[in-house]
Amino acid sequence: MKDIEKRHIDNNDNNRSFSIRYDKDLWFCISATFGLLIYAGISLYISFISDFKLFVWHPILMSLMVLLSTLGTIVLQKAATRHEKAQNLFYHKITQISNLICFVVGFVIAYYKKSIGGKTHFKTYHAKFGLAAFILYIIQLMAGLTLIYFPSLLGGISRSKKYYKHHRFIGYTNLALILLSATTSTQANWTKTRFNQDWIWVVSFGMILIGIIGRINLNKIKICNINWNFSSIPDLSQYIPVYNQRNQINQPIRDGLLA
Repeated sequence: MKDIEKRHIDNNDNNRSFSIRYDKDLWFCISATFGLLIYAGISLYISFISDFKLFVWHPILMSLMVLLSTLGTIVLQKAATRHEKAQNLFYHKITQISNLICFVVGFVIAYYKKSIGGKTHFKTYHAKFGLAAFILYIIQLMAGLTLIYFPSLLGGISRSKKYYKHHRFIGYTNLALILLSATTSTQANWTKTRFNQDWIWVVSFGMILIGIIGRINLNKIKICNINWNFSSIPDLSQYIPVYNQRNQINQPIRDGLLA
């Protein structure tokens, strides 16, 4: 057993510079984060080069809302230990409270501008997706507060946990509506006249979708008796030269114990 362990350690030392396991969740998180930063950065840039009027606050607040709502989802996707779940739940609550402020104020500003201009409300796809996302967000927020602070309304803590999967599923649906509203906003005349580089939006939303979808655990959002098994999917991580010291140190020990 010692010889096996020593041989693995020597091999890992020789290949330390180029061979290691690929942490998929980390890179999916990086993809989503960079996509969000690109979207939010460009949106804020467009707002700041525009004439400073009341409506400018709408894209500013809504871009921050997209950023916060997506980050609030990311922090809960891969929490494993009790400490991680508690800590990430705290971050989730902070982002969602901040998100609510941005959502409400940004929504009111857009509605007010349409009203004083005598224009029809909720005519474009951007407005329709935004309204649907706003309504579902309020419902989702009330459901989340009930699950956390008033579980007795659902029969106690143990019984309320069975509704977590529904909360997650609706949360992903709400996030999809938010991203659809954000996507259609990039094709609005107000945006196109100030920034007409669609490829940047494609890259941005592509990175966000890859990051979010790649980190979804379908078994945590199933609402019917379907068992998802991805064990047959080949692991290509061994071919990606990303260094991870923890895996290099722990892998020989596990192999030695299994021998």
